[in-house]
Amino acid sequence: SLEIPLNTQMKIFAFLFKENYSMSELFSGVREVGYYGESQSFSIGTQTNNLSLGITLIQVPGTGTDTGGETDTTDTTDTTDTTAPTVSSIYPTDNQIGVSVSGNISVTFSEEMETTYVTTNTSDTYCAGTLRVSSNNFSTCVKMSSSPNSSNSDKTFTVDPSDNLSYSTTYKIRVTTGVKDSAGNTLSSQYETSNGFTTSGLFVTWGNSGTIITSSDGTTWGSRTSGTLNHLYGITYGKSTFVGVGASGTILTSSDGTTWDSRTSGTSNGLYEVSYGNNTFVTVGPSGTILTSSDGTTWDSRTSGTSVTLWGVTHGNSTFVTVGSSGVILSSSDGTTWDSRTSGTSNLLYGVNAVTYGNNTYITVGDSGLILTSNDGISWTSRTSGTTNNLIGVTHSQ
Repeated sequence: SLEIPLNTQMKIFAFLFKENYSMSELFSGVREVGYYGESQSFSIGTQTNNLSLGITLIQVPGTGTDTGGETDTTDTTDTTDTTAPTVSSIYPTDNQIGVSVSGNISVTFSEEMETTYVTTNTSDTYCAGTLRVSSNNFSTCVKMSSSPNSSNSDKTFTVDPSDNLSYSTTYKIRVTTGVKDSAGNTLSSQYETSNGFTTSGLFVTWGNSGTIITSSDGTTWGSRTSGTLNHLYGITYGKSTFVGVGASGTILTSSDGTTWDSRTSGTSNGLYEVSYGNNTFVTVGPSGTILTSSDGTTWDSRTSGTSVTLWGVTHGNSTFVTVGSSGVILSSSDGTTWDSRTSGTSNLLYGVNAVTYGNNTYITVGDSGLILTSNDGISWTSRTSGTTNNLIGVTHSQ
């Protein structure tokens, strides 16, 4: 007997001799072959149940026994499959938007594939396997819950992420040349979506007594359990995490907007606004309170250099800006070290989203119709608003 490892590429060769020989006669001398043939390449894997291999016999030139002058009609066509498989379709499609964060990903090939060569990573976020999904150009890949599931006569393969995908995030699909069809032909070149698909977003709003409600479309809303009765003042999204802040140092986090966890802030001060940028969350509050976190879970207190209440914070152009009472404006490149900036006013700069960044401009608003703008967060210019009413919020359309 001969032991052959699984997934070894093999062929079967067939010979038809001109005479009948016993096994001992066959190996005791040179025997003349009249016809020969070979099968297509194949391998046997753990999921192989049966094989059907056709072999066409071809007459060896000069060995014909016919003397009647008839033409040899033996089929001498080589039927070996040498056509490389291709990716014929994917789901979600390239450039598709609004994709469900809980959906599956599938790839369909042009022909039957050898299932043992269509693989994916199921142990971590390392980019392994021949079918990969990534949101960061394949520096890391989405961990899948199990090996690809085959269907459509082993042409379609579906993978299920081990956790929901991130909201409002673009993912690319890649198929490497390691995949093989049932004849052993590999993909001629690596397949990768050009732009990728983008998952849907989630609306989250918050308010008094720990109220949190969410919606996927802005029309239908559902109440969520926050686990607190404290008022909630600010919320942001970054690193696939929602972070909400509120009264008495309340900080809540959630990966899906539905289930929320309380985090230790280290302060009993109210936290009025939170922002994300440069891989950092920043929240601000009374008495110059500034807290930062790299993950939304563990928070560190930072020195602001002021004792006034800070009402708003934003991030743009690689810079954090926070504003507060008495015209205070601070800026920071990392959220850790803060510098005071001259606002030119002693008015209170106030409210949720009191400072924002868009169109290459920071804008903050406040009492008596005050509007200040800055291109860098450092130098600020007063603008004419046309009103003396207090302004408590500002935003910018994307």
